Amino acid sequence: MILVILTKVLFSVAITQDEAFGYPGACPIWSPSTLTFLGTGENTTSQVWFTGFNGIIGEVFYPSVDKAATVDWQFLVGDAAKTWVDEEKQDTTSQVNLNNTRSLSWNITNKAKNGKYQIQKTIFTDPNRNTLIQQVTFTALRGTLDNFKLYTLYHPAIGNDGKSTTGYNTSYNGIGMLIAKNSTNGMASALASSLNFQKGMISSGFVGQSDGWQDLKGGKIDNRMDWTYKSATNGNIAQMAMFDLSPYANQKSVTFNLVLGFGNNETNAKKVGWW
Repeated sequence: MILVILTKVLFSVAITQDEAFGYPGACPIWSPSTLTFLGTGENTTSQVWFTGFNGIIGEVFYPSVDKAATVDWQFLVGDAAKTWVDEEKQDTTSQVNLNNTRSLSWNITNKAKNGKYQIQKTIFTDPNRNTLIQQVTFTALRGTLDNFKLYTLYHPAIGNDGKSTTGYNTSYNGIGMLIAKNSTNGMASALASSLNFQKGMISSGFVGQSDGWQDLKGGKIDNRMDWTYKSATNGNIAQMAMFDLSPYANQKSVTFNLVLGFGNNETNAKKVGWW
């Protein structure tokens, strides 16, 4: 009984450190080949291509169509009472439609299997920048937004290399960003949101060890974000941030943009990832 009590205390205390534990992370894998959508810009200015499966973004390619820069990118959703956490690609049913028959932008509607929420997304690349954009509406089908916790979970593999990515969080022109860069050649991505990340609730970790999925879903008992590591260096990493829903607490839905910019270095990635 004493051991159980001590375990609960340990898992309920947030851990904030500079470097995540568990280097170098699990052996890298790629996304499934059972794709339901793919897209790119209408011209050759943008060097970004994307694919998707199970209602989420899978591999994003940059700077060429044979250079995967991500494994996947999805939402995690939990309740404010911290009794459950859903994984978007597993715990929703998905409808996928072209936004326009002459375009490669997509409308995705993911409805929770538990009937409690819905995620609607329009996904497209900016034809003038190396940027992937998700226009998102998160809707509470039961209750209001203050009944939910919403997280973005991003698994980069910059430079087609799942073993050599470094991740950390920073800000650019006042916008919080998650930066991932290839530890060898410096190519990078920058993830930003028009809906603010909750202060301090951002983390980079090693996949299978200290990543956000392990924090929320990997056998823990509190269904809350306890790990806020500032960096994860030169391994197989994933990055997570919790959105600040408090300004919209009494509303049924919120609409925002998620922007993922790419560049040959982190400075250029931040520039195109900022609107």
